[in-house]
Amino acid sequence: MQTLCLGCSVTLLSACSGDDITPLHQTNPAADYCLKLDGSLATIAHINGDILLCTLPDGEVVESWELFRRDHQKS
Repeated sequence: MQTLCLGCSVTLLSACSGDDITPLHQTNPAADYCLKLDGSLATIAHINGDILLCTLPDGEVVESWELFRRDHQKS
């Protein structure tokens, strides 16, 4: 009985090897946009969660998603 259980366990575990799993690498579009503008990113800890700030080459500091939405408004 123990041999049967061991055999079943090995078979089940080998079916879950995960060799064909491709990890997802998603980036933050707002952060990518900041960097595309030659800006630099800084994370600020806030009571409601982290805030990602973008400092643009002209010195303007703006929250990254605010910048993204500002520059990508639908017409």
